[in-house]
Amino acid sequence: MIVKKPWWKEVWFANTHSYIGKFIYINKGKRLSLQYHEMKNETMVLTKGKARLTINDETFDWEIGKSYNITPGTIHRIEAVEDCEVTEVSTAYPDDIVRIKDDFGRIKEIMPKLQK
Repeated sequence: MIVKKPWWKEVWFANTHSYIGKFIYINKGKRLSLQYHEMKNETMVLTKGKARLTINDETFDWEIGKSYNITPGTIHRIEAVEDCEVTEVSTAYPDDIVRIKDDFGRIKEIMPKLQK
């Protein structure tokens, strides 16, 4: 399944009751939300291009082939230095996103969660 996104697209190769697998394509200069998940676990690997990864309060250049496990509560963000591809496999909580900053105006989606 191909899902168009403001940064480019996602290609989902698995979607079961247990996990989700997808390729995330990000255009140069775009970045995903600074976010965390309340329940979702993710493993991500940069497979093509150049990107920066933020994990909690550290931002660094992400090397191709290097994988990271993102556990619930871990703040993270991907920024494309050049067009890039990230492979992600995660537990199946697709709507478990708490956005802290977002370049695409989606921050309003989390307001009800923050008010709980």
